[in-house]
Amino acid sequence: MQSDTRLSGKWEKSSRKKDPSGGPIFSAAFGIPLTINGLSPKPGQRRIAVNEKPQRAVLEMNEYQQEQLDALKMVRHGLMQLGEARRKKLIETVGDYMQFRRLVDDFLNRYFNEICTRTCYQSRTSACCARDSIITFFADTVIDALHATPAQLDRLETKLCRVNAGHRCVYLGSEGCVWTVRPVVCAMFLCDRAMDTVFRRAPEAKGLWASLRRQEKKFKWPDRPVLFDDLEKVFLDMGCQSTLMHLNLSPGLLRVKKNAGLM
Repeated sequence: MQSDTRLSGKWEKSSRKKDPSGGPIFSAAFGIPLTINGLSPKPGQRRIAVNEKPQRAVLEMNEYQQEQLDALKMVRHGLMQLGEARRKKLIETVGDYMQFRRLVDDFLNRYFNEICTRTCYQSRTSACCARDSIITFFADTVIDALHATPAQLDRLETKLCRVNAGHRCVYLGSEGCVWTVRPVVCAMFLCDRAMDTVFRRAPEAKGLWASLRRQEKKFKWPDRPVLFDDLEKVFLDMGCQSTLMHLNLSPGLLRVKKNAGLM
C-alpha cells in the first residue's frame, strides 16, 4: 500500500488581466508554474498543498477563487489599518445602502420566499446560485467585512480555499449563502420564471421591484457620485488595488464617469 504524500514546492506568482472590453469578466492569464513531483496545474488553476494519495495528488483552487480571496484579505487588512474610528465612520457611510438592502429583503421575503425556496433549494431548477462564480464588486466585500464577525469572514476564506467540485456557487453552503451581506448582484437577481409567476398573481409587486432596481443604480452606477465608487477610492488611497474595483478599472464604467463629468 502506498502512503500519503505531502506535496511541497514553490509556484510563481500568478498575474491577472482585465478583459479589454471593459466588462467585469475574469481571464486566465497566469504565470508559468514550477513543476512539483512531475505534476503541473491545469491552465487557469492554482495548486494548494494538501495531504493526498498519489492517484489524486492535486487539489486546485481556480483563478476566480484566488481573485476573491485576494480581495477579501486586502479588505480585512485595510480595515485593520484604518482603525476603529474610521471603520465606524465607514459603517455610517453605508447606512443608506443597508437600509436599501433591508427593503430588498423585505420585498423578497414577502413575495418570493416561497417560490424561490421551492425552485432553488428543493427542485434546483433555477439559475439562482447555479454558476460556480458570480460577479462581485470590491464594495460588496468592503460592506460585508464591515458587518460580518471575524469568524464569519474566516468562513468565507475557508470556502474560497476549498475545491469547488460542483456546478454551484462557491459561496453556497448547506444553509444558503455564507456572505453576511450578499453581493448586490445576487440580492437583485430574480429568474424570469419566478418573476412571471409572482407578478401575475401580485401585479403590485412589479412596480415595487422596478422602484428597487432604480434605487440600486444610485449606489453603484457611476453617472453620479456613488457609494461603490467611494468605497473603492478609500482603498485606492491606501495604495491597494484589486481587479474587483470595476468602477475605477473598467473602461466601460470609466466612460460613464467621464460622460457624467466626474473625471
